[in-house]
Amino acid sequence: TEKKGTMVGMGVQYKRVDDFFRLDPYQILLQSFNLFAIFTMLSNVVFNVFAAAPPKMEGCPNSTISFNGSISERCIMWKEQDYCDQPEIIYEFKSVNVEFKSYCGRQEFTWLDTVVQYVGVADKAKFSTTLQMLGVMASCLYAGQLSDMYGRRRTLLLAYASIFILQIVSSFSPSLDTFIISRFLLGLFTGATLTLTPVYIVECLPPAHRFWICTVVTWAPNYLLFSLAAYLTQEWRMLSRVSATVNGIAILLLLLLEESPKFLIQKKRVEDAIKAITRVNRFSRDKASPSTIREIVLHECGDESVALLEKGIEEMEMKKKKKKLKKTYTFYHLYSTKKFAVRTIVVSLSSFILSLVTYSLMFNMNSIGGSTYANMIFSGLLRWVVGATVACLDHFGNNHIGRIRLHMITFGFVTLCLCISFIIFLLGLNHEMEWIIRSLALIAFGTTGCLFLQLSLSISELFPTAIRSLASSHSNVVGRLGNVMSPLVFGLDFFPGLPYLLLSILGAIDVILYFISIPETKGVALPNEMPKRKKKTVLSQL
Repeated sequence: TEKKGTMVGMGVQYKRVDDFFRLDPYQILLQSFNLFAIFTMLSNVVFNVFAAAPPKMEGCPNSTISFNGSISERCIMWKEQDYCDQPEIIYEFKSVNVEFKSYCGRQEFTWLDTVVQYVGVADKAKFSTTLQMLGVMASCLYAGQLSDMYGRRRTLLLAYASIFILQIVSSFSPSLDTFIISRFLLGLFTGATLTLTPVYIVECLPPAHRFWICTVVTWAPNYLLFSLAAYLTQEWRMLSRVSATVNGIAILLLLLLEESPKFLIQKKRVEDAIKAITRVNRFSRDKASPSTIREIVLHECGDESVALLEKGIEEMEMKKKKKKLKKTYTFYHLYSTKKFAVRTIVVSLSSFILSLVTYSLMFNMNSIGGSTYANMIFSGLLRWVVGATVACLDHFGNNHIGRIRLHMITFGFVTLCLCISFIIFLLGLNHEMEWIIRSLALIAFGTTGCLFLQLSLSISELFPTAIRSLASSHSNVVGRLGNVMSPLVFGLDFFPGLPYLLLSILGAIDVILYFISIPETKGVALPNEMPKRKKKTVLSQL
């Protein structure tokens, strides 16, 4: 005899859709896709750390004058030599600056220089980073809406396929202008993957294992792998093609995966949800009966779907009726209640501050001294170690160490590193203690990795399925503003150490707001239902 929601003879209970996701071969397939997808996303975001890296100028031909100091100081010395059009340079990686001879903002004048000068940026290669991040920010606006209309998997396939094509095309760029435009177009689709991939992955993870799985398969080791790829290729064109190859593998793996059952249930696509869960369950040793799967899907879809099936309505008529009942959610619904509005504002602000801190440190990697390869590898290793430590604390700490406490500890530590760096500048010891500033910058950057994961998980756990990807999109849009502004932060020189002071103040604000505004979500089931009734939205009261 089969009892409701129970597999007889195996002692396995299936009470909700989340129970069908277990540590089984399907998770191996899902995490394999996640691994290659993360490399693809990271390779596009971090690409210009290598591809737009400025060469180091040693001096001028037929001159006894040698340039020394930081990259910016060498630029000043070179600009003082009017007769020296082509300086002697050395470089670790053949970037677009080297190939197209763009040094310290000097390059062949083209139509794009008019645009660059209009926004007040001298270095076109650096401008490509800002423009790419603008593309990323723009794509975050439409990605969540598209995924809620057409599905997580279908939207991701479109985004990754477009990135694959653009990665190949950009590797054949004949000029710096073409490279900049191709990076902007890549940003338009990279933002969609950054927004939707975490949502898709989290919706298909076992609830009890979300954090440690996301910590094992994360961005941290991919910093090492991408730095290794850059070291082996030694030039930006081949690096772009290597990234495209990895992206191609991610696309093939995504084709083998199912659409998120959470999305299908939220859209009341009963039969599609049943098929998806049935295919997922085939990978499990504990098979659920078709009747159990159907019963759970109908229960989570709501009484309306059960009534439609019990009356024996034809599938086509059922689809027509559902189209009338189906509701389209927009960013407006993130502010439909006071609770949603506060959560949306706080997690979006946290995303902005975290992105500004992280990418300011990352895009300044060429200026803090040492090898860019070594800096990236050390940061990647540290991100992995910190992530593993945080995962252990999360797993073994039970309810004593949740999302909020981990966020406070890790971001508080990053803020402390930045504050110490500012104090060193304030005391005028920045030259004597340069290695300490470099170490603190790398440690702070290495610690931020787990914060992105914590924030992504919190967003997925705070918002119901209907607006989950919209919440992620909203957070990403605001966060990408930090990306856009980050290349400019370390250009602030009103007084020594100002960038570190600014970032440390913002970090302190984030820790305080997050603690007083966000509830603990560790171990909770992902919410499915929107509030039944809403009298007035927060926006309508303003």
